[in-house]
Amino acid sequence: MSDHFDDYPVGYKKPPKHSRFKSGQSGNRKGRPKKSISLFDDVQRELEVRVQVSSNGRTTTMTKREAIAKQLVNGAAKGNARDRAQLLPLIQASEEKTDPRLLEKVVLNIGFVEPKNTIIAKEKDVIEADVSKTTFPVKKPP
Repeated sequence: MSDHFDDYPVGYKKPPKHSRFKSGQSGNRKGRPKKSISLFDDVQRELEVRVQVSSNGRTTTMTKREAIAKQLVNGAAKGNARDRAQLLPLIQASEEKTDPRLLEKVVLNIGFVEPKNTIIAKEKDVIEADVSKTTFPVKKPP
């Protein structure tokens, strides 16, 4: 070793001075990794992107969400059965003043998650119905 390191003891928790982090720099050069984004967040962000749409010779800008809604309504009006099948639940839900986020899930065919208690109650009812229908054979003694 050279002379200027002789007075410094190197050992446990005492790295050599030449291999320490330089002042102002840390060991994590890339930083903390970014938070992973869910698919639902990606879809929401993409639906808010503005696009240019031309109709009747005019070009207008609207969000992708608005363009999808416009295509869905126009397709249903033209008689497209698939568009009509997707639009009818939306119309019914909007008339019942349903949460708009649930309406988007209906359009995306994602479906919404029922509360856990509701699912458990439904499963319990199904199990009780099955048990009441089931008859257990009685074994006769030999």
